[in-house]
Formats: sequence, structure tokens, C-alpha cells
Amino acid sequence: MPEWGPRFEGQLVKQYDSPYDPITGIRTATPYKARGANNFTNFAQTGMITTDNISLATTCEKSDVRLSYSHTYQKGMFPNTKLNLDNFNINTGYNFSSTFRIEGNLNLNVQYSPNIPDVSYGPNSYSYMFKVYGSADYDVNSLKDIYKGPMGVNNLVQYALVVQMISQKICGLPNKINQ
Repeated sequence: MPEWGPRFEGQLVKQYDSPYDPITGIRTATPYKARGANNFTNFAQTGMITTDNISLATTCEKSDVRLSYSHTYQKGMFPNTKLNLDNFNINTGYNFSSTFRIEGNLNLNVQYSPNIPDVSYGPNSYSYMFKVYGSADYDVNSLKDIYKGPMGVNNLVQYALVVQMISQKICGLPNKINQ
């Protein structure tokens, strides 16, 4: 397995979540440790599936009718992954004679989900991301509120720092971000 960066030996390194002084613009180095050794376990959650069903049926001398409604809810193994299924079914039949009968069946199935995860073997898969390319230098639990913005840095868009660092590296400019 390839190694990505220096060993986790507690050396002081300026990291993404290092304390930041907005007045001086300087990040304070923090110990470089394997804080996210259990990132996959911490990210995954227990999934759950529930199914509820109600059906009504009636019959008389020449006909019969059955109505059914089912709802299935599946909570995924990863955050913001869930699936709802609604199924409505009507089944009816009519006997015209002892040798001739007509039956009809209508089934309506509706699925809705806020996020269907990519579970293939590739870079978009959570499993692939954590198990193959994941890094233990960050704790995934510390990223739960990252959408609120980095610590103490106003009006900073996520990933803008990464793009700036890459462009500085390519152009050979001094890195002013980690000063």
C-alpha cells in the first residue's frame, strides 16, 4: 500500500484545522497524528429498513376486489442516504360465467430519495474513498460542520485554498497560506 505523506509521529505541522489568528493571518502548527484511523467506521452508520402495509379485500358471488398500500423506508449506511418506496396495488376479477373470467391488476410504485449513493467500485464510492484513498491525518467527525466555514476565516470558500496552493506551486510562487 502506498504511503501518502510523512509518518504520524506527533511532529508539529500546520494543518487544515490548526488554530488560525485572523489578525496576523498565521496558523499555529499542531501535532501530526493519526486522528482519523477509524474514519470509515465513524462515517458509516447503522442502516434500517421498515415496511408497513395495509390491504382491504372483498368478494361477492361474481366479483372480487383487493386494494393494497405499502410504504418502505430505508435509512442508508452513510449520512444523507435514504430511500422511500410507496406501492399501491388494486386487483379485481369478474366471473361472467363458470368458464369465463376477466381479471385486472394495477400496480403503481413510486420511489423518492434525496441522495442515491454511488456504491460502485470507483473513486465516487464512500468505501473506495475511505479504504483506498482515505487519509488518517484528519478525523471525519471534525468535518460535520465544515459547511459553516473554516475556523475563524471569514468569507473563505472551501477548496479555494487547495486551488490557490496548487496554482502557487505550479507557478513557483511563495506559499503565503501556511505562513
